[in-house]
Amino acid sequence: MKKLSLYIFLGLLWCNVGFAEKIILDCKGTFDYFGGEKSINNFNRKIEVDTEKRNYRDLKENLSKIYINLIITNDNFFSYSLDGSNSFGYWVQIGTWNRSNGDLAFDTTKTNKETYKKIRTELDKVDNGKNNFKIDETGHEIYSVSNLENNRNEIKKYNIIKSYAEETKGINPDYSRSEYNCKKITNLQLPKCEGSDTSQWINCKGTHRYNNGDKYVGEFKDGLKHGQGTYLRVNGDKYVGEWRYEKPNGQGIYTYTDGAKYVGGWKDGKRHGQGTYTFASGTVKKGIWENGELVKPN
Repeated sequence: MKKLSLYIFLGLLWCNVGFAEKIILDCKGTFDYFGGEKSINNFNRKIEVDTEKRNYRDLKENLSKIYINLIITNDNFFSYSLDGSNSFGYWVQIGTWNRSNGDLAFDTTKTNKETYKKIRTELDKVDNGKNNFKIDETGHEIYSVSNLENNRNEIKKYNIIKSYAEETKGINPDYSRSEYNCKKITNLQLPKCEGSDTSQWINCKGTHRYNNGDKYVGEFKDGLKHGQGTYLRVNGDKYVGEWRYEKPNGQGIYTYTDGAKYVGGWKDGKRHGQGTYTFASGTVKKGIWENGELVKPN
């Protein structure tokens, strides 16, 4: 079980990161579930994530040259894998990283050769066979997230895998689930931005004061706010979190001068995804947001 958990993990990790180019995460296992039995997961590893290249690698010496692609959304990171081997059997695997609370979990179900071929056929139809199918150094056939950077197609393929990975949950004795908790140690250090011309701040960390009195402290890319940063408005409002090309994107906290606060996902400067808005009075609006509006309370 331990060898299986480690192998599956290496094919399924995706991490809670900002839009900085690289960060390091410290990941520790919590529990394994296999055939209805629960056991301690002793996994302990450091992971480097590169959000520009949309991949990650395990920093363990014999694994550090293996890069695995990610599906990136505002609220979660996803990965999937379809593995086939005459010696190890056939497996469908999915996983979800929750960016709001830092939990990582994946599901895997053992299948058979006929189902394996059926799934491969379904996956190939999504983007005309342009995928990341390969045979690794151990002889495993692996079909995982491609590097085509087409999230729509990748999410379609993830959902295909998901339907098979979860269909026998609680029934198939070969169904297993492993859980991990990862936390960001630090962003790899960016150099200090030099000079006063922000258009020349290509990939650095700095402070910029605007003519209206607002101030931004954080990361820049190509002269734009990009990465982790704090924006303080002259009226006292403050946003702390992730930026992508000048706008809040990803996870962030906005604190209003009247005492209200929003914690959750952002897209293009608007509340988007899972989030919680707490009014100054203490009233809470929580759920799924789209385009700045709460569309699915929970």
